Amino acid sequence: MHADSAKVPLIQTLSPIAIIGALGTMGAWFATLLRDAGLTIHEIDQTTEAERRCRILQDSSCVLFSVPIAKTVAIIGETIPNVASDTLLIDITSLKVRPLEAMLQHHGEVLGLHPMCAPTPAGLLNQPVVACPGRDGPKGALFRSLLQQLGANLIDMTAERHDQLMAVVQGLHHFNSIVFAHTLRTLGVSAEETINIASPVYELRMQLIGRILAQNPELYVDIELENPHVPTALRAYAQSMETFRQAIDSGSREACLEFFAEAAHAFGPYRYQALKQSDKILTVRQRKPTPR
Repeated sequence: MHADSAKVPLIQTLSPIAIIGALGTMGAWFATLLRDAGLTIHEIDQTTEAERRCRILQDSSCVLFSVPIAKTVAIIGETIPNVASDTLLIDITSLKVRPLEAMLQHHGEVLGLHPMCAPTPAGLLNQPVVACPGRDGPKGALFRSLLQQLGANLIDMTAERHDQLMAVVQGLHHFNSIVFAHTLRTLGVSAEETINIASPVYELRMQLIGRILAQNPELYVDIELENPHVPTALRAYAQSMETFRQAIDSGSREACLEFFAEAAHAFGPYRYQALKQSDKILTVRQRKPTPR
């Protein structure tokens, strides 16, 4: 999607943008999106020669970091001495507190972003992007406006709250999926064997788990290890799991129903919305035999 041509001269104040990690999946995707919006993009990766890297950074109006979670803070620290004081720094990693703290060592504008989507040909259209405040200014406001022109749904929140929620949305969610798959291994049950007799709901869930396990494990391990709120979420998960397990072991139908009721109450009205939406997915999706 191209930006309105009437806004191009203003948008050009963001050019050139240096993308550190431009050969990674997200970095390359953002490079394409921003080029299509009319911006000049300079790509930097770990093979970029040091002297050329410095020239690019000194010449850039904005620097966007799209690097592995565990390396983000160190790379930001290495980069800051080479950028001008009026350069806008942006990071798009899955954590926000530590990257923002690192970027705020720079004296210019700072913006923390987290696109809550995988790269797709549709770009950012209707996709949520969390925006965490760093140091406001005209370039940051213009970049936010550009994301909205590209169809993104910006959601403002503090970096601390973002990381707390990511401990659930990413940390707990991925933990549950990985442990489920590992439990099949412990039980000596193959995924294919269960798919042979799967309900549509189970098969859909297995596809989502398989999607995680088919991707780069480094990303998922970093999400678990680098977010300081993940251990708290996992302890709460273990406690809930143990409570339900004890109810089942005791054979108490009343205790099991009470646990289910508490879980349903936690979901609130959203559970009815989820029922309708999943019905649509399962109705539209003609169940096809899984390739054997």
